[in-house]
Amino acid sequence: CQSLKNIDIPDQVTSIGNDVFYDCRSLESICIPDSVTSIGVCAYQGCSSLTSVTIPENVTNIGSYAFSGTMNLSTVYCKATTPPTYGGNVFQQEVSDITIYVPMDSIEDYKTAIGWKSYAESFVGYDF
Repeated sequence: CQSLKNIDIPDQVTSIGNDVFYDCRSLESICIPDSVTSIGVCAYQGCSSLTSVTIPENVTNIGSYAFSGTMNLSTVYCKATTPPTYGGNVFQQEVSDITIYVPMDSIEDYKTAIGWKSYAESFVGYDF
């Protein structure tokens, strides 16, 4: 999938599998539907052209390394009011290199949630 630039995942999909978009270096944008509840291990690892991602509110689990190696990923919109279960090293960006928008009323929950808390300084409240 080296030349895949964008993808709209169908609404019927409920899970993004392990390694499904692994190393799709040209992938610039993804549209993850609200039907998705989990994002697998290494699902988007190595997607170095990806700059922004929106994680739907129904996602309850994000696997380890799901977005690692996405060195240009600078903006994440995570709509879930309860922080999804966070596998190890989901993001590998430095805190200063990424902004993570979360629901306004959930900022404190994200700041104390396992895995997410290492990005506490990156959270910005957002009114989805």
